[in-house]
Amino acid sequence: MKPACISAILAVTLLTDAVLAADHRATVIDDFTSGKSTDWSLSGLGAKGMVIETNAVAGLPALRTTISVPPTGTLHAGFLTKKVKNLPGLWRWERLTFRFKLSNTQGIAAEKGIVCRLRTGPAQFTDLPFAEPQKVRPGTWQEAVVRLDSPANPRNIYAAYFHPIQEFTFRLGVTEGCPLETEFSVAEIRLWPKPAADGAYEPRITPRKNGGLRKALVITHAAASFYFVRETLEALNVTVERRFFRGLHFPIFGFPATARKLREYDLVALVDVDPYVLTRSEIERLCDYAASGGGLLFIGGANTFGAARFFPRVLAEMLPATFEQGRPPIVTKRIPEFGEAHPITDGIVPGSRRIALAHRLTPKACATVVARAGEKSPLLLTRGFHRGRIVLLNGAPNVAEDANVDYFTSGEYRTLLARTCQWLANQQPAAKGLAGYTPNHADFPAAQPLDRTGFFPIASWLPTGDGGYLLDERSLREHVDDLWEHGFNTVAIGGLRNLARTPSSNRERLLDYATRYAQSRGMAVMFEYTHLTDLKSDGPPRVCVFAPNYKDELAKQVRPQLDAAKPYARALSVKILDEPTAGDSTPDYCELCRREFQTHYGRPLRKRTDIPNDDREGHRQLTEFVSHYVARGYDAIRQIARESSATAGLLLTYMGPGFGYADTRRGVEDPFAWSRAADFVDFDVYPYFYPVSQNVRMLQAHWCFGVQRAITEHLDKPAGFYVELDDRNYPFQINPVEASSECAWTAVSQGCRYLNSFIHVLCRTGSGARPERWGHLGHELRKIREAGPMLARVRKAPSPLALYFPHAQWMSGGRKFAPAYSYQLLLRAFGECDIAHEQVAAERGGFGPVKMLALVEADFLPPAAVARLASFVRGGGTLLCDDTTTLPAELRDNPAVIRFAGSLEQQFRDAVETPNAKACADLLRRIREATSKAGLTPHARADDDNVETSVLTGEGIELLVAVNHAPRPVTTTVRLAGRSAPLRLRLEARNGTLVVTHPGDNKKP
Repeated sequence: MKPACISAILAVTLLTDAVLAADHRATVIDDFTSGKSTDWSLSGLGAKGMVIETNAVAGLPALRTTISVPPTGTLHAGFLTKKVKNLPGLWRWERLTFRFKLSNTQGIAAEKGIVCRLRTGPAQFTDLPFAEPQKVRPGTWQEAVVRLDSPANPRNIYAAYFHPIQEFTFRLGVTEGCPLETEFSVAEIRLWPKPAADGAYEPRITPRKNGGLRKALVITHAAASFYFVRETLEALNVTVERRFFRGLHFPIFGFPATARKLREYDLVALVDVDPYVLTRSEIERLCDYAASGGGLLFIGGANTFGAARFFPRVLAEMLPATFEQGRPPIVTKRIPEFGEAHPITDGIVPGSRRIALAHRLTPKACATVVARAGEKSPLLLTRGFHRGRIVLLNGAPNVAEDANVDYFTSGEYRTLLARTCQWLANQQPAAKGLAGYTPNHADFPAAQPLDRTGFFPIASWLPTGDGGYLLDERSLREHVDDLWEHGFNTVAIGGLRNLARTPSSNRERLLDYATRYAQSRGMAVMFEYTHLTDLKSDGPPRVCVFAPNYKDELAKQVRPQLDAAKPYARALSVKILDEPTAGDSTPDYCELCRREFQTHYGRPLRKRTDIPNDDREGHRQLTEFVSHYVARGYDAIRQIARESSATAGLLLTYMGPGFGYADTRRGVEDPFAWSRAADFVDFDVYPYFYPVSQNVRMLQAHWCFGVQRAITEHLDKPAGFYVELDDRNYPFQINPVEASSECAWTAVSQGCRYLNSFIHVLCRTGSGARPERWGHLGHELRKIREAGPMLARVRKAPSPLALYFPHAQWMSGGRKFAPAYSYQLLLRAFGECDIAHEQVAAERGGFGPVKMLALVEADFLPPAAVARLASFVRGGGTLLCDDTTTLPAELRDNPAVIRFAGSLEQQFRDAVETPNAKACADLLRRIREATSKAGLTPHARADDDNVETSVLTGEGIELLVAVNHAPRPVTTTVRLAGRSAPLRLRLEARNGTLVVTHPGDNKKP
């Protein structure tokens, strides 16, 4: 899932002055005193109507509805909804309260089965659980209090946080296959606003010495380099310190902590900063600073003044102009005009460059309008403020297409800005004739072709802009240098299609500049978020993939992008598609499809709705056909790449559903079939901001690593992982500083052959890493990069223990197959565990070095799979099963089968989530006894169950990777197979280390 675009957030209408001035009294969503239910609507679950009860609870009226659902069908939730108008977004509210009653809870889903849904857009909503079915007292009225200012389990909160609420819904989710019959009643629904904290303020004046313009603090939108505030001040020999506005979810990291620290600056500039991110004390500090004699410069843009989420009263009263809230900048395209004589404009000759964007402003009586960009858009306004001075500079650069026409790239602008800064510092403006911006077409040394031997890619997204802004060449170089200093050796960039279409635009010129500079630093290049395929999940392609002309038609969109990548000698990959999925709508079911299906399966092609629910083989065949359809399309891309002599490899990025976390009847992602067309394969699963378990952090990731490794090692494809990087739910969810480092070391331990990262951006609400997390990751990535030449030559040693992945069963659908708790139990008990993929075993004719196979939740094994399992046992292998597995008759009473009563998945889930340390220890002990009895020995195992160990080998090299998943430092003993002396390791919290146990021909990294 990707974060909502910041531009969409900025377009939302802000609160009215009346709402902002509201007191702490509640807003009534509905108290049902009207006696009418017509504002509410019902959908799903066979809702049976609505009734208003006039005296339902404590003398209050309530709405009652009856909801029922049969045990079979396609409905899984019911909705009671009311549309609302002019209701501010979640950011404005403290809590939601109401009273409710359920006559029965049997059949309601245990997790998120009873929620309130606040919809903020067609596909945007926030679900707020307000009760757990097992804790509801049927037939009894209960109070619900849902905190909106501190949600318990935030998830992508900023996708909806600032958008106005459009619908208010009660949602009842049903456990699949269970019937439900209940009455739901609700009364007195209210939203309570956050207490107002925007009162007046009288500044505290502490006179400061006026020593001229020597030191400046520039607080700037992190991507807004084309304002050139830093460069202009440096031309005046001013020491510049910068702090960044990174999005509405982050504070201004490094904002001066005291008034004394702030007074050390002769000038403070806020460059397109939304004051929403400033604390009340920081706002008061700025007011005190200006009142005490400081110079304060406000520069406009797409995020401030009328476009700000919240512009506090104190700062607004300091400005020399007023503005209308909720109004973004307008297109002006006007040449600036100077007003009456002023020291700032003295001697400046007006040019011909135009201001592209500016805010509508109304000057205050205290203001001097120095320059205008149209009657309604004053460009430069000044005022005195107690002992200090304040300037408002209106406008924003627009240089995406051409950098040579915008006012902000002119020498006239830089001279005006320089003189403004001098005036703010109480100097006589003296700057003259400053040079404007000149595009840099640096001819970097020719990049050497990428030698992939010994190269372990560690990639970061390289943004060349954000929030409508572009970075200039200096900022791009600094950004690339910062990536290198933090351990990265590969940049991931977007825009390949634009490089093919409009290479001469300024945006693409800067993208090319950044890419060539990265190559000159010895970095590789990955082209991210490209879209080479025309296949999608919600509709067929224009030409069927089985048509003779499909490849030729597809080549028209694919070949230009592949050609655009060729000039980059160190290009590593071009992505076929990010997170590919397919559904029953992907094929077009034409005659070619029908012929292909008939040839392959010997029966007519059917739609999903025509296949009986219990016809698992029929569902498997259709799902595999959908997968085959996509694989055929991806193979066409591979052929096009080969025929066009593409220099970069093809990449596919999967997510959890591709590794069993999906019911394939609803949609399929098939890494086994689709990865044959790719040269690189990776996945994105995020253990911290999408935690599947809070007690076993890498639960889902470990499972996905295992399935991916089984596929990619078989196909001999480099496997990668997206290291979770951003703090998207900050400050509601503050993940550990070490979170990204733990993810990176885990990927190395699990045999990944490259690392990517998500998402390192400049300024976007709900993305980006806070500085301390970024710094910690850099410290660890430098270690991994140093070890890269060895890591590129080794593979994770195969384990004698593996969990069976029944691919045919998963393809048959009806439920997911991802027994991650069972896999985690085996991994922790034995120290290592692989996945025995059914299709891999079919193609290899067996299970390789595996000596023990664990089967859980396996109940659909095709005859060929049964034969392989029987052969495995006859060859001396051992099966470990629980009661959730349906073994074939010939294996049920075999002495080589070790049976566990009940469900290992459920037992370990209950043990770790309760938590129950004794039950955990007992399960681990029983698995260890079973593996020991079967004669299995792990390559490495730590005495501490929270420490993951792996042995990586190849070309005479042997490496031990150990990762501590505990939130505290650990000292543990690691025992290695074939070595009598164990290792004693100390590991920091949530961190890893690498030990060279045999260096081969290499020096120790």
